[in-house]
Amino acid sequence: MGKRSSGCITCRKRKVKCDEAKPECERCKKATYRCAGYDQSWLNEAPFEREAHKRILVRNQLYNARHNAFLPKQALISQGLLPAEKVAQELDLSAFREDICRSFLFHRLCSGENLSKAISWWLNPTPRVQVQSRTLVSASKAMVAAFFGRIHQQPLIMNEGTKFYGEALRNLSSDLSHKVKAYTFETLGATMALNMYEMIHLTPDSTGLLTHAGGIKDLIYARGPELHKSYPEKEIYLEARVILVANAIFSCQRTFLEEQKWKDVPWEEDVSAKSMFDYIVDVLSDLPYFLQQVAHANISTATDLPERPDKELLQKQLLERLQILRKLRGEWHIKYSTPVWQVPVASASSQGSDSIRPPFDAAIHFADVFRAYEYCAYQMACILLFLLYQDLSPENLQPVEDILPGLFPHGSIQNVVCNICRCTEYLCHEQNGSRGYIVLQLPATIAYLATDKNSPEAKWLYHVCKKRARSSGFGWGEFAMDQVTPLSLWMASCRDRHRNAGSNGHFAVVRPCWAVDPKEPAIGRSASLHSDAALPLRAWKSLGEAVRNPS
Repeated sequence: MGKRSSGCITCRKRKVKCDEAKPECERCKKATYRCAGYDQSWLNEAPFEREAHKRILVRNQLYNARHNAFLPKQALISQGLLPAEKVAQELDLSAFREDICRSFLFHRLCSGENLSKAISWWLNPTPRVQVQSRTLVSASKAMVAAFFGRIHQQPLIMNEGTKFYGEALRNLSSDLSHKVKAYTFETLGATMALNMYEMIHLTPDSTGLLTHAGGIKDLIYARGPELHKSYPEKEIYLEARVILVANAIFSCQRTFLEEQKWKDVPWEEDVSAKSMFDYIVDVLSDLPYFLQQVAHANISTATDLPERPDKELLQKQLLERLQILRKLRGEWHIKYSTPVWQVPVASASSQGSDSIRPPFDAAIHFADVFRAYEYCAYQMACILLFLLYQDLSPENLQPVEDILPGLFPHGSIQNVVCNICRCTEYLCHEQNGSRGYIVLQLPATIAYLATDKNSPEAKWLYHVCKKRARSSGFGWGEFAMDQVTPLSLWMASCRDRHRNAGSNGHFAVVRPCWAVDPKEPAIGRSASLHSDAALPLRAWKSLGEAVRNPS
């Protein structure tokens, strides 16, 4: 059987040769016939359908892998969306594991708020710069794996984070021995990431957090304030400064951050960029100095003790900083027309339980997490300054409320502690992720230590912070309030002296057990003061001693 003609239908019927012109043949036109066109050819599409089906299957598999990774099956079980018996025990993140863990941590720390460009840099450095530091990459991987694994209770992922942590430590040891790498921003960023890993993975017996915090302090000091004036160095300095100041307060040990250049130089290029929170941290950075000085001031006179500091000078210095805080509070309310508002407890999401109810009628909500950060830091600074001022207890000590009306109603810190309690509803809300808990933990711990453990405020803060510790992903929060530190011992001694006060109402003189060894030289004795209320400067170690000597 011959091949079928490909000519038009009209030419085939006329049994003449068709010129096969499209869309109508010329022969039909010349003969004044209507061209009926051409037959539609048949195409076997089965092979193409099979290929298309395969592509759809692959696309569905990729989608399911991503979907299951971001919405863990355990979470779906807890919501009753999947039967437990049909779910595997471990998440299968396959090739997406690292990106998913990183995205999850970034979402929990920064979701909804432009909190810190520095955080995004060392959480996900690769897209921003050509990262050459294996240490930073390993440290970042360790941090994100530990966080994801802890929240989702995935031991395999946590073990993977431990592996990267060990790798980062080995690389960091090598970097610190290098005379150039030791001072780079990548090394500082890696140390910050390792410090974050320890906050996530912390146990009561671990010492890694203090080790890395000490490393951050040495690296920043060695680099000097001039290297922290622009992005990203400035942003990571601001993050690190809070960590270092908090550690210094709890250990009651002074740091170089009390020096004025560390409060001024990083903002020299744009003074207006210094936020209210930055100014509050300036005040907080002075507190370790006062903690040491007040300890000496309250020690009984003895021949083997260093010269006791002037209590009147300390009183003046403390009041000056309380005045700074009061001024900042006024400017804060002017700059932000409605930074806070009250929400009745009945309509707010409860963080309590049947046995522990909130010790307040209205919770405080904020315009954003930044305002909450500033508010809580302000309240925390007020508590510590008040206790320091009260602990001096000279016979002619004038109540703070008489000098600075409005800061401490009824002459106590009760209202200030309650203000921190009232922030818990907002900061523990899911929309603020783990960042809200980080903002809350430090002020809540200070407020808890400042009050009697059986008070409604102390019970509330302890309950809320313990409850949120695991869901926030930070292991350090599970026992932060129970740790015995020089600060906790001093605050306990303040309460003891208050209970043991004599008939004149003043505190009894008791040497704190954490006070500096009397054989050590007096702190800052040889320093010159710029003003009566300025802190004496202290000599710090040389640049070469700040990091490991080059091999």
